[in-house]
Amino acid sequence: MAHYIIEKRIRADGTPRCRCTVEIKEKTKIIYRESKTFSKQQI
Repeated sequence: MAHYIIEKRIRADGTPRCRCTVEIKEKTKIIYRESKTFSKQQI
């Protein structure tokens, strides 16, 4: 099953960024994880 988390973060220079982390799990074990930072939230 896939899960995602979107976090708002503030960079050192004060500009806001959104980081999305995607996890794919089989039962209770994480088999894949990837994160990427974007300049704005698309949702």
